[in-house]
Amino acid sequence: MNIKFFLFLFLPSLLFASEINPKLTPKKVTVFLSGAQVTSEASFNLPAGSSKVVFSDLSPTINQNSIQVSGVGEVTISAVNYRITYLGKDESSPQMIALKEQLITKNRALTLLRNKIAGLEEEESVLITNKKINTDNESASLEKLKQYAVYYRNRISEIKTEIYDTKQQLNELQAETTKIQQEINQLKSEQSGRRGEIELLLDAPRSQNVVLSITYNVSNAGWFPTYDIKADNTEEPLHFSYKANVFQETGVNWNEVELKLSTGDPSIPSEKPSVNPHYLNFINSRNSNQNYYQTNQPYNPSVKKVYGTITDSGGLPLPGVNIAEEGTSNGTQSDFDGNYNLSVTRGKKLVYSFVGFQTARIPIYANQMNLQMQASNNTLDEVVITSYSGKVSGVRVEGDQAEPEVMQTPKVVREENIMTTEFTIDKPYSIPSLAENTVVTIKSFTIPAEYEYYSAPLLKTSVYLTATLKNWENLDLLPGDANIYFQNSFVGNTFLQTKEIDKDLKISLGSDPSIVVERKQVNNKKDKSFFGGTRILNRNYEITLKNNKNTAVEVHLEDRIPISQNDEIKVEEREYGKASYNEKTGILSWSVNLSAKESQSKNFSYEVKYPKEKSINLN
Repeated sequence: MNIKFFLFLFLPSLLFASEINPKLTPKKVTVFLSGAQVTSEASFNLPAGSSKVVFSDLSPTINQNSIQVSGVGEVTISAVNYRITYLGKDESSPQMIALKEQLITKNRALTLLRNKIAGLEEEESVLITNKKINTDNESASLEKLKQYAVYYRNRISEIKTEIYDTKQQLNELQAETTKIQQEINQLKSEQSGRRGEIELLLDAPRSQNVVLSITYNVSNAGWFPTYDIKADNTEEPLHFSYKANVFQETGVNWNEVELKLSTGDPSIPSEKPSVNPHYLNFINSRNSNQNYYQTNQPYNPSVKKVYGTITDSGGLPLPGVNIAEEGTSNGTQSDFDGNYNLSVTRGKKLVYSFVGFQTARIPIYANQMNLQMQASNNTLDEVVITSYSGKVSGVRVEGDQAEPEVMQTPKVVREENIMTTEFTIDKPYSIPSLAENTVVTIKSFTIPAEYEYYSAPLLKTSVYLTATLKNWENLDLLPGDANIYFQNSFVGNTFLQTKEIDKDLKISLGSDPSIVVERKQVNNKKDKSFFGGTRILNRNYEITLKNNKNTAVEVHLEDRIPISQNDEIKVEEREYGKASYNEKTGILSWSVNLSAKESQSKNFSYEVKYPKEKSINLN
């Protein structure tokens, strides 16, 4: 009976002759726009027979289905398991180490202050004792006693003042120490539960040394691009610095790893969509589901403040739009000009809502997030489908066209795959598991640009300097925030939108205050209505440009005349001088050459007729 019981207890060790706990170290990391693929290695002695190999203290964000094991040779893998454990505490994280070092420094300072107070109190005690001895000494002269009294009074006062000041420092330092200890306790609480663990069941025909390579995908990591764009003047090419901001909070530090950056995004579903028939019918606006406008821009965790301008489909500003950080009570509204700014806290998306428009739910992807809201079908009585496209001509070209001159830094190797582009960094990088970003320069280059001044005073009474880039497609640029510098001065930032279908990439280099624009309505005819029930509105506008520079400039100016989409609304008597007019879009454009200190005005007008009992969206 005892022998059987002993065999029963010994049976697990017969099935698995040994349990091995080697350390799994990250060696190679491919960081995607969202997520990362980590290749880790472990070297250990594997005995003959069946063994259980357990890799502990791993990231709790590992995708179990992505685990791949290589390097087994003649060893057979019986099973691969992944689980989350709640036992260990990661005491070696950079945050924990830094906080503990701060705590040690603060505790030493506390000890020094306490010792100082103790020394001062001891000195005070000695002085008081010595004062009694001198007072009891009958041989002491009156003059000596006076000198003793002055010295004791002054020194005791100094000691008490110094003790008071030191105790104040002690209290302040104690509060700082308590705060650091609270942060350590909080970090321990956060780190104490979730750790990943991979378990392998291996069968080896003989005892041998094994070097295993395990590849897996993790979340809570990614990278996003940022750019520094510099222009020395309007005659030289643009200077680009293309940077990757790498972040990871996987719970495991990547120390001295081979780093690769990929433009792929595994979080996007790989299943191709299917187009089904669209059956058009009347809708019940009260029961229709609200539409959501989505974007494929990835979430950018470094953004702490968002600003931008909200317009309608015609480009006019929308005041009073509600902007809320999803999952929080944090929000704001757009002002009269459609502008807004919002400090973000912990949300990952912003929700834009306005009566009569589709609600937009967009990941926080950049500091500047402009939005053109689309009218909601729920407010329409009938469905109207229109389509048009147009391109405004008259762009002035500076210089010859040329391929961009790429000055790629030697530490990055570009590799283009079928669907993605990868940048391999040829020196080891260490990226700790922190909320901060690690900035990696991908490449620097110059590219020819066509510079142009542009103004649309209907929307903004400013004149902007723009740069149009040709042949930019082979630069592998992704959408991202860009810091703009002109003549060595920072002029602001913009969002570089590289996913447009336009052939040319246009970058705004900021407004130029030395060129002034004004748009005003100068109607010389009164609005009137006829007895026939038709209302007539006359609109006459004057746009004035003034060049305060000492050099001549050319400004591309745009405005518009409304387009009727209803037979009962007539737009007639259009007058626009020598402006270029697009019949489909109603866009007016002028190329205005201004000499130094010169002013010019452009006028246009039109007349609108519509039934008197109805209202139109003219203003």
